[in-house]
Amino acid sequence: MKKSTTFTNFVQILLKEEDVISILKELNYKDTARKFIAHQLLVFFMHAALAQQ
Repeated sequence: MKKSTTFTNFVQILLKEEDVISILKELNYKDTARKFIAHQLLVFFMHAALAQQ
């Protein structure tokens, strides 16, 4: 689990939520989700790739 926590911290440093929001605005993407936003989805995909799931 420590590996996952370290990875999460690393991702949050590289992929800030503000950066994702600005990129989505440039692409004219409207995030309509209430609980699972685009930034969280990207972090989820990165975790899945790390765990090879």
